[in-house]
Amino acid sequence: SISSSRGDTRRRREEGGIIDALHKVDQKLHHLRRVEAGYRKSIARARDDMKENTADPVKAEKKFKKTKAKYERKIEKLQPKIKQLTIRREELKGRHSAKG
Repeated sequence: SISSSRGDTRRRREEGGIIDALHKVDQKLHHLRRVEAGYRKSIARARDDMKENTADPVKAEKKFKKTKAKYERKIEKLQPKIKQLTIRREELKGRHSAKG
């Protein structure tokens, strides 16, 4: 029973390897894009907080700029990963369509 399940796993890897890899890349891309969207939303939220905080506009703007810089750095670190995965996805799709 154990050996047959190992064989099944090997067979599945050979047949569906590209599809599995494509699915995995799609999941990673979806996750990273959601994270990036969350960072952008945090910047927008900070901007709204700054506009609402009229008690000390100078202090509010300083806090907003600090928050914006923080999330922009995070986005800058994330974008190369998204770009690399997008390229990888296109390569996998090309291989998948060539086989089909």
